[in-house]
Amino acid sequence: MSKTPHKPVQKIRNSSLFEPLLDSKEAAALLRIHPKTLQRMARLGEISGIHIGKLWRFRASDLDQGIGRIAGRTEHDSAKPFCGHSQAVPCAAYLGIRQP
Repeated sequence: MSKTPHKPVQKIRNSSLFEPLLDSKEAAALLRIHPKTLQRMARLGEISGIHIGKLWRFRASDLDQGIGRIAGRTEHDSAKPFCGHSQAVPCAAYLGIRQP
């Protein structure tokens, strides 16, 4: 029985084309916040994330940009919750409180 040679697997030449995705736990560890807090921020659009089924995935570069946007708000804006409502205290949706 003769063995046919296999083609060598080609490596991706430019690995910068694809940035690895982080799961919620890994991404939250980078930001030093709880994974559920990060998922809530993504759900509310404060941080970019990719929702695949029940799972969230994040790019480190998106996390950096999102935190930069949040940190770049003016002192006047910081009195407003991230969700953009006009009230001075965080809204119930941001805090995860269900209202009747």
